[in-house]
Order: sequence, then structure tokens, then C-alpha cells
Amino acid sequence: MTEQAVLFGATGSLVGIVTEPSGAERRPALPAFVFLNAGVTHRVGPNRLSVRLARELAADGFTSLRFDYSGLGDSAARTDNLTADKSVVLETREA
Repeated sequence: MTEQAVLFGATGSLVGIVTEPSGAERRPALPAFVFLNAGVTHRVGPNRLSVRLARELAADGFTSLRFDYSGLGDSAARTDNLTADKSVVLETREA
């Protein structure tokens, strides 16, 4: 398994971790998982649940992305006037 920090989104201000299977476990035909924030908890999830799930999924051949919405964890706060309910939809699509 490999994990890599990534910056993404229209302004490159969203921070995430891509977890991928290594070598023989790679199965590119499988869908990828995107882990969303649980409330105001950053990308590791409650009790690091997202980390554990991403790593277990990688062992089964799945790629995943866990990321921080803008203003949470390591992602920068938005500088536009987009409301929170609209920004989480937009940022999820960007993921």
C-alpha cells in the first residue's frame, strides 16, 4: 500500500490522502472510494476510522481518497461567498 498527500480542487487548496494498493493487489477495474468528513472531524475520521478503512480497502485492491473540506484540517478556508451546503457538494465533486 502507498499513501500520498495531494492538493486538488479549482484553487489547489483542498488537501487529501490517496491510498493505493501496491503491486499484485492493484485492481484498476475496481471503483475508487471517497471518504467525506464526519461533521467537523478532519480526514482521519472519528477514531481514525477513515485511515483504517482506506488501508483495509487497499489490501483488497481498492484506491481511496480521504480529504478535508475547505476550512477543516489542512485544507484552506474558502475565500468566496459560497455557502457551506453548496461548497461541500462542489468539493465532493472535485474529489
